[in-house]
Amino acid sequence: LTDEAGTPDPYRHALQDGGRPTVLTRAYSGRTARGLRTSLTGGVHSPLPFPWQNALTRSLRAAGAQAGQPDLLSLWAGEGYRQARTGSAAQIMADLTP
Repeated sequence: LTDEAGTPDPYRHALQDGGRPTVLTRAYSGRTARGLRTSLTGGVHSPLPFPWQNALTRSLRAAGAQAGQPDLLSLWAGEGYRQARTGSAAQIMADLTP
């Protein structure tokens, strides 16, 4: 969530909201990754292997980003995503350094 990250607004808002659990999914890329639960992570039951699933969902993800619909984005996040901080990378690093 650093100022420099260039995170799309719908992704940034979903991370800051903190209301979604994380899940392991292959729905977006065909490879297992941890991300925030979306309608797609629960709706794709037999994803294609990578790279075909990634190619299949590319235009969907792009349209979701354009329309500001986070449920169509691959919202990659670890289990501790609620601890993410906003601000400049330099400031966050300074805050973390004893």
